[in-house]
Amino acid sequence: MNKSILISVTILVGLIISGCSSIKTEYSAEAWLTQGNVLNECKAYKEAIIAYNKAVEINPDYAEAYNNRGIAEKNKGDYDEAVKDHTRAIEIKPDYADAYYNRGVIKQGKNNNDGAISDYTKTIEIETDYTNAYNNRGVAKDDKGDYDGAIKDYTKAIELKPDYVYAYYNRGIAKQNKGDNDGAIKDYTKAIELKPDYVDAYYNRGIVKQNKGDNDGAIKDYTKAIELKLDYAKAYYRRGIAKFQINNCDGAISDYTKAIELKLDDADIYAKRGAAKSSIGNLKGAIVDWGKAIELNPNAIDYSCRGNAKSVTGDYDGAIADWEKAIQLNPDFKELLMPAIDKAKKAKENK
Repeated sequence: MNKSILISVTILVGLIISGCSSIKTEYSAEAWLTQGNVLNECKAYKEAIIAYNKAVEINPDYAEAYNNRGIAEKNKGDYDEAVKDHTRAIEIKPDYADAYYNRGVIKQGKNNNDGAISDYTKTIEIETDYTNAYNNRGVAKDDKGDYDGAIKDYTKAIELKPDYVYAYYNRGIAKQNKGDNDGAIKDYTKAIELKPDYVDAYYNRGIVKQNKGDNDGAIKDYTKAIELKLDYAKAYYRRGIAKFQINNCDGAISDYTKAIELKLDDADIYAKRGAAKSSIGNLKGAIVDWGKAIELNPNAIDYSCRGNAKSVTGDYDGAIADWEKAIQLNPDFKELLMPAIDKAKKAKENK
């Protein structure tokens, strides 16, 4: 589940210069800052950094220039330098909420959730209505397993901004993680009302409906997600599971196949397609799929299933080999499979 982290590009525009013109020869730090801002907005990050360099050369205590250079460096992928610049901006201007926030975003992107939470908290202490800081702090808390804390932050963000679609979506994830399926569905539904093309909200709501046993409702949501994003491999995969659960094996196989075509190369999807093929009597196809699943992730269950299929087709040697491998991988299977092995050996002798 992809949570929505909001990245602030808070850029001061005191002297707006329209368009992405080349850098002009100006002598004030403010003019260089403005040139950098325009270039940054135009995604000319390297040139923007050059302009911000000029600004801080003229005014070494120009907090805004350090902060905005940090934004350009982050956009360019130079995260360590970006952190240094946001930190320098904070040293110059200790109440600089945006600098704390932007540094928090980078820390969060580097999976330093504790550091991110600390920076977002400082942001909120300085500006108590900083909605994005509440949202992002919620994401960091959710990633740490603090679902109640995350929900509290998302709720605060929604109180400050009632149409905050990403806060509803993220709160839905936290509720889902906490096991509050009804609450999650409500939040995903609100996110969809605010943003009708919110693909991930449909997908996540489908998962929750499926968890509640509402496979028909889940299929509708996965279908909508696919309509909005035709190459959404995971939505095909999940829809395949839902179809299999309502005994639509042909539909399940079709969806699993589409997910595989879209490069969702996962052992579980081959195993599930194998099970669906087995259910409609396509044992040869099932054996091939379980073989691919085993190739990607050797495990006792898939060896056992493939052994069962081989046994039914009369390949007793293959079945015995698969069942013995399953027991080797998981000794708990011995009690279940030894009778089958003995039976296959006798069938082989009588063949």
